[in-house]
Amino acid sequence: LEAALGRYRRTDALLACPELSFPLPDRLAALYAARADPILARVAPWTSSERAAAALMAELDPLRLVALDWAVSSTKSLAAGVDMLLHGLAVDDAMAAARVEEDYQAADWGEVEGAHDLDKAAMRLSLASAGWIFALARAQPEAFTRAS
Repeated sequence: LEAALGRYRRTDALLACPELSFPLPDRLAALYAARADPILARVAPWTSSERAAAALMAELDPLRLVALDWAVSSTKSLAAGVDMLLHGLAVDDAMAAARVEEDYQAADWGEVEGAHDLDKAAMRLSLASAGWIFALARAQPEAFTRAS
């Protein structure tokens, strides 16, 4: 699981956007700046390399590791998942960051009923579940220890 989560680093749009070799349209760049830049600033030490991400995950107990998997796989973003884990990034903020491109397109083209709304609901469920586990672990850290 740790290796699979670490590989999200290579395809994470939030992490890749600052390194693009072409300019984004102004409105899309502004959305990324508003939604992604604060997250990237907070999680840089843990997302700067696969090794750093693996070291973070090696410290997690199985429950938080699974919750991180829910957050990362639903947002397709290691950065958003790590920010939820370490800093309590809110569900709505994680969704907004993960959906920058979809929201940009939907502003012009609209949403597909029965598709976009269901995707959002599924993401919200996964993120809320992960967020609850992360919050519980912050409130009662003694209950969340890495099994030997």
